[in-house]
Amino acid sequence: FGEIAMESSYLQMVGLVANGRLMCSSLGLHGDGIELGPVDYVSTRGTQFRVSADLGLESGRRLLVMQKGTIAAAILPDQLIDTFVDRKEIALGVYGASGERRLASRGFFDPRWFGRSRGTPGKVFFDGSYLVSTKRSANFDTVAYVGIPVANLRERLYAFMRVLVPIALVLAAGISFGIIRLARQRASLPAELRAALKRREFELHYQPIVELQTRRIVGIEA
Repeated sequence: FGEIAMESSYLQMVGLVANGRLMCSSLGLHGDGIELGPVDYVSTRGTQFRVSADLGLESGRRLLVMQKGTIAAAILPDQLIDTFVDRKEIALGVYGASGERRLASRGFFDPRWFGRSRGTPGKVFFDGSYLVSTKRSANFDTVAYVGIPVANLRERLYAFMRVLVPIALVLAAGISFGIIRLARQRASLPAELRAALKRREFELHYQPIVELQTRRIVGIEA
């Protein structure tokens, strides 16, 4: 057990469970065992989850304990959501897909999100206040979710607009200038003649040159 726990930076402990009690673990022997408490839910794969177990091993911090058969592993719930740590306004979490019980979460959560994401591998929806994206694990009975408040989206949109609108105006002015210049060049006489030659729009006509005194044809213009 100790080697397994040492090889993973996420595992707090790995141990042996008997009758709902942790008998021994990577932290040592536990005498008559440590009571793990009731199981919160069982996944479709038969894994038992205790969402907030107090093992009395680390200054009162509660752990997420997952048990399969007689083997249990514990992690800190915060390790599941150790991202976006500088974005406190973002709702973030992981919950069991079958048990619909949150394993770890930060920020706001609406229980109605369970139903909106049920039965789909991934979904994005708007609940009126949050834009929520959910993604179900392909290997485990868990769903991860991220919720961004509308106010935050508006703020970021306005920030992008303040940067992009001036750039777009400059680009539009440059494109308009280029179109006008190209149109003027195309409207010039040399351009019209070149275009007419390409389209074979010229026809050849002959006009006689007549001497007025004798009324004789003395030449021809093409």
